[in-house]
Amino acid sequence: MQTSVSPSPRADPPSRAPARATPPSNAAPVVRPSAGHALALRLAGPVDADLLHEQLRRWWQAAVRRRPGAAAVALSRVESCARSRRERERDALRLLRLEADAGVPGESRDGLRATLVSLDAAEHLLLLAVDPQAQSAAGLPAVCSALARQYPVEPIG
Repeated sequence: MQTSVSPSPRADPPSRAPARATPPSNAAPVVRPSAGHALALRLAGPVDADLLHEQLRRWWQAAVRRRPGAAAVALSRVESCARSRRERERDALRLLRLEADAGVPGESRDGLRATLVSLDAAEHLLLLAVDPQAQSAAGLPAVCSALARQYPVEPIG
């Protein structure tokens, strides 16, 4: 699998609202690594990664009730370059499992780690991972609920 990974820029992106659609009723945990808590979700439609990063940051800050900047959100982006749709999906799921098993680094205990894999312009996979020992781990369901209100989301499983 050929991929390109780039961290999100630190500058705040312009405020643009994504297209809304009716989300499924529930975003359930589908990846349960031993190293931490993680959720894998499929996002349908176009996704502005910079805007998604900003939204995740705001939702996470609100969910863990920290002052802005106290709990970081890291978003890695991956563009799948495999030739067939089936290969892109297989490679993306393999990458998300590896990312979920990696856990969250100790210096990011209150942070949220996200990986966005773009299969094409209208289909994306998103992994959200937190340290289960951190008090902030309880904020993950709130972030998933906020995601489901903004994007067409379905659990991967």
